[in-house]
Amino acid sequence: MHNISFLQRTVASIVLTLLLFGSWLPVSADENYGIPGSKERFEIRREIVADKLDRTLLPAMRKHGIDMWIVLDRENNSDPLHDELGGGFSGVRAAFVFFDNGNGTPEKIYYGSHSQPANSVVAQVYDETIYYGYSPDGLTPHLRKLVHDRDPQSIGVNTSATLPDADGLTTGLSNFLIDTIGSDYARRIVSAELVVRDFRLNRTALESKAYTDALN
Repeated sequence: MHNISFLQRTVASIVLTLLLFGSWLPVSADENYGIPGSKERFEIRREIVADKLDRTLLPAMRKHGIDMWIVLDRENNSDPLHDELGGGFSGVRAAFVFFDNGNGTPEKIYYGSHSQPANSVVAQVYDETIYYGYSPDGLTPHLRKLVHDRDPQSIGVNTSATLPDADGLTTGLSNFLIDTIGSDYARRIVSAELVVRDFRLNRTALESKAYTDALN
């Protein structure tokens, strides 16, 4: 990928995004123009998300001293990394949580108000999924218990003065997080902007192949 120009990478990125997330793309067996069908696009997307999370995220977290990365979003206000972390329908509030438990890959937890189908990336890639529906307490008890049980010394969130992709945490969700985990843990919150940067820039071999194939 280092020999591919910026313009080529941009074109490849657009094409790959359309391949993975563009449900409107033609899939006719007679005139598909070499574009994979919906099942193949899903499989490519699932494999890339799983590969990225297992190979590039933990080194980035450890390099920048973050034990737990919490990405919060909600319906109609998705975090910029929503699709790259697995996508799905966030509903009331959703939390993509990644924890360094000392193993070779990060622990991957997803909480959302609405269940994701069995053939979704979240359902097939994450180690734990909890769907809380429209319960009065919502996400709060689940996220609080997770943080208190894991006891991270540093909690990364997506806030940044310089990187738009790393600045997805809204004021409302920030206040929610602080109220949920309590003041002691809130003091451990730091910006995850460098984790986001490294996670996005350090492509895996599988991801690079998908970009290369998209150029052909």
